[in-house]
Amino acid sequence: MIAPAPLNLDRPALRRGVRLSTDPQTGDPVLLFPEGALLMNETAARIVAICDGTRTVTSIVNTLSGEYTSASADDIVELIDTLVGQYLMVRNA
Repeated sequence: MIAPAPLNLDRPALRRGVRLSTDPQTGDPVLLFPEGALLMNETAARIVAICDGTRTVTSIVNTLSGEYTSASADDIVELIDTLVGQYLMVRNA
């Protein structure tokens, strides 16, 4: 497992070759990468969409806490950590 950095320093972004898209048949958000695809819910897709390499994790958490009452800081950090662990995202773009 990759050790997390302090939230105020990480600036996560998708790795090269990974992109957020929409499934043409269902309209659901999907994360596409060379080896496959990962279906996402609306909240996870929004988290990924704002991980653009310019915002810190703290900024992402603050932005999303105003948009989604169901997304806790722990949930957001866990998703980012999971995507980093799956080599779909980098911590510091």
